[in-house]
Parts: sequence; structure tokens; C-alpha cells
Amino acid sequence: MANGTGYLHASLPEDRELVAVEEALERVGGVADPLRRAEALRRALGPELGRKAVELAALRARAQERFPSGWLRLLTRRGLEQSTRESVARERARRIAAMAPDCRVLDATCGLGADARAVSEMGMTVVAADRDPSIARCARANLAGSRTAHVVVQAEATAPPLDPGRAFLVIDPDRRAEGERELDPERWSPPFSAVRSLASRFRGACIKLSPAFDMGELGGWEEGSVLAQWVSEQGELCEANLWTGVGAGPEAGLREAVALAADGSRARLAGVPIPAAGHLSENSSGNFWLFDPNPAVVRAGLVGNLAREQGWRAVDPHLAYLTGPAPSATPLARGWRVLEVVSADPRRVREALGRHGFGPVEVRKRGHPEPAEVLAAAFRGSGARRGLVAVARTEEGHVAFVLEPS
Repeated sequence: MANGTGYLHASLPEDRELVAVEEALERVGGVADPLRRAEALRRALGPELGRKAVELAALRARAQERFPSGWLRLLTRRGLEQSTRESVARERARRIAAMAPDCRVLDATCGLGADARAVSEMGMTVVAADRDPSIARCARANLAGSRTAHVVVQAEATAPPLDPGRAFLVIDPDRRAEGERELDPERWSPPFSAVRSLASRFRGACIKLSPAFDMGELGGWEEGSVLAQWVSEQGELCEANLWTGVGAGPEAGLREAVALAADGSRARLAGVPIPAAGHLSENSSGNFWLFDPNPAVVRAGLVGNLAREQGWRAVDPHLAYLTGPAPSATPLARGWRVLEVVSADPRRVREALGRHGFGPVEVRKRGHPEPAEVLAAAFRGSGARRGLVAVARTEEGHVAFVLEPS
């Protein structure tokens, strides 16, 4: 995301400085102590350029978690904070290549170039654009080693530098155009109405959104004409996407949850949301499993779909917790064996934990007003083992599941 202004470029080395910076960073690469490394860079490059080199080295170190391949070399602080994770960018590029193989791709708000680089790695021609010249320069450097033809230009997102009728659009409207997170889509940059109008001119589009985006705000689009997608990585919800035109394809009208794992594998669930059946019986024993669906599944409204697919039942029709008679290998939910189910009254929970030898506990919760850490302090048992408790609101009141820790 890079259509807005406000990037801080004071620490960005100029093109003429980059060779010296790279050489200096390579020479001090084996120095473990950060203070000694910083001092060596300042001696080699001078105070000002040395400071820029220290900042760039720190940003590259931070980028390793998001970009293990080392794609992004020229970075800004805000650009890194707002850049798409490498695995998520690869997932998007995979779908674009499958759905629009004959299109050129315009990344209209390319930022540091993560999405454009992922598209290029799929063998597609990409045009990367950003209205900020310094950020466009970063993208140009970060795309230098890409596999296929690419060009990076300075351009407004709403003025595409190619023929939309033969291209696929990727766009990430800036939701912090004024510095603070903006919830009103019409105050994004570009406004959501302008993004919608722009996307309609392309053969297909992927519009990147906040995971909390309300699909009721689609405006001139009917939900049946787009694929609404939520993506998580290692259990953390990362983003939502609207896929239009050839990007949605035959799945227009569906919702999709994609869960990416650390080993590079992916799991997917798509459908029209259905309610989850069942509720927790007052006489439930501990001979079953509790499942917590992946946040992408929850946000997509596909909890009922997952329950039907797996043969599970809901703890409560209005909560995301599900139960089943046996463990499951699906990456779309985490599961624990239930040892006991009691009222969420702290005394009853402490007694149950004591029966299983648990003392300090981690608390997971859905539908309870108290913070998890407050409940953990109130529930602490008398045993020595660390336990796990899940609290859920049901029609009969709040209940606590004493779980076998993973």
C-alpha cells in the first residue's frame, strides 16, 4: 500500500550512495554487536551516510520475518510496516496467474514492490506504479532481480499507465492517508468509490482491504458479483481481498478463507455461509474435542461450512467454537481434547483444574466480557502443571472447557 503520502525518506540512501552502502554493509556483516557495527559503518561512510546504512540494515533485519527470501533490499520504515507478507503476496500472485494468465498486471499502489515481485516470479509481465517518487525508486530496486519483464513508474493509482481492457489490476487503497487508521472507505486514498470505478475498467482486479472491512459497504457492487476472500498466515489474520471480473471467475458470489502455514502449505474453504448446527448439552462429558476455527474462516462467516465439512457441532449457534468426537488434521482449525466442562464460575474452574493437576492457566475465550488475563488470574488452580481453559458464552450461561494442552 503506497498511494498515500507521509513516508519518511530521510534515511533512504540516494542512488549514487547505494554502492558504497552495500559494500560497507557487506564488510560489517560478520560483526554481531550492533553498537560496534554501527560505529564501523559511521567510520567507513561518514556520520550521515553511516546513519542511513545503520537504518537500512535494521530494516532489512526486521524484514526477514516477512520476506525470508530477501526480496526487499531498499526499504523505508512505513513502507515495510504496510507491505504485504511474502507468503500472502505469493498466494495472490498464484491466483492471478491461474485466473488471468494472458493479462499484464498493474500494481497501481505498489509500495516497496512485494506484490509486483511475487507476480513477476510467477512469470507474468507487471507494471508497478506509485505516486511517491521515492517509494517508486525503492520498488525499482526491489524488482531488479525479478524473472520477467517489468517496469516501475511514478503515477496516480486512478490514472493507469496501460490499457485496462487487457490488464489485471492490483490495488491497495491507503487507509491511513491522514496518518490515523480511517474506517470510512470514502476517506481512503483513493476513495473506495474511485477504486470500484477503476476496477470496473479492467478485465479483473484484486482489491486489498482491511480484514475488518464490512461487506455491507460494497456500494455499487452486489456481493454476488465478487469473490470476498480472507487470508491468514500461521494463524494470524492478514488481509481481505475483493476479486472481480476474471479474478472472481466462477466463484463470484462466494466467500473464501485461505490459511497459509509456516511450511508453505495452504488450506482453503469457500462457499456461501451457512449456520452452524447444534449447541452444548448441559450433560456434556469430557469425551470430545473442542475446535477453534482459523480467523480467516471466522471472518469469512464460514464456521458453519467448516462444521458441516468436518461433521462437527457448534457450542452455541452464535459462537465460533465447535465440537467433535475425535481429533482432526484440518489446518483450518486448532483442536484440543476436552477433559472436563464446568460452569465458568472461578471456584468451579479452580476445582476442575485441581482434579487434573493444573495450576497456572492460559485462557482462550469467546463471548466473555472479562480480559483473558483477568480470567487466568481468577482461575489459577492448585496444581503444578500449566493448563489451558476455553471460556464460551452459551444460551445457558458461560461455560469453561478444561483442555489437554497441546
